[in-house]
Amino acid sequence: MAKQEDKKGRKPKGRKLSEKLAEKQRKRAEADALSQEDGAQQDAADEDEAERDDADFPMLDMSQEEERDEDEDEDERDEDDAADDDDRGDDDESDDDEEDEDDLAAAQMGHQRYVIAGFFALWMVTAYIGGRALEGMWSQFAARDWFVEALPALAAVPHEGELMSRATLSLVAGALLAAIIVYRYYVKPEVRTWADEVAEELMKVKWPTRKEVSNNTVVVMIASAIITVYLTLLDRFWGFVTNLIYSSGT
Repeated sequence: MAKQEDKKGRKPKGRKLSEKLAEKQRKRAEADALSQEDGAQQDAADEDEAERDDADFPMLDMSQEEERDEDEDEDERDEDDAADDDDRGDDDESDDDEEDEDDLAAAQMGHQRYVIAGFFALWMVTAYIGGRALEGMWSQFAARDWFVEALPALAAVPHEGELMSRATLSLVAGALLAAIIVYRYYVKPEVRTWADEVAEELMKVKWPTRKEVSNNTVVVMIASAIITVYLTLLDRFWGFVTNLIYSSGT
């Protein structure tokens, strides 16, 4: 009988667990509701504060808009400056491209360009010297009686001033003779070997660029002008001093 009374006085264990779970769920729901209310109140407070800031500081937006406008204007100026720099860069690049093309054409010829240039210069010098020598000899022979009797047509040719003059004909004849002489030396193996060796040594020389030559030319011209003015003033000064000395002595 005692065991039965104990069983009746106790509550079932499953009922206690269900009550605890229900209480926990109720508390959790109340906490969620409170948190939602707090969040809604915070959002409303933030909106009110933002409206008050807009109302209290209306000039802030205007200053920001002005700063944005200034930034846009500065960006436009930077773009214009960049476009101008690109145009100048394109011009410089075109000049550099022309120089590169010249260097490429010269590099394709190799050392042969120096050989050809040397023989061409030799032909021009030989033609001039030969033409002047033929002209002198022709003038000397034209003054002789035997030459006038033997070749009256050549003796009657004028010395200069016309197209068919002694100077013109002598220059043409000298150019032809010089071409024959230079060509005979050009085809000789030992001469060509020597010329090729000299040209290969010239290939090792670093020649200045067009820009460097232009800058150096300007520097030389300015320096020459300054020295000329200085020497002129110095000459005038010493001339004035010597005139004073000699005039005072007399």
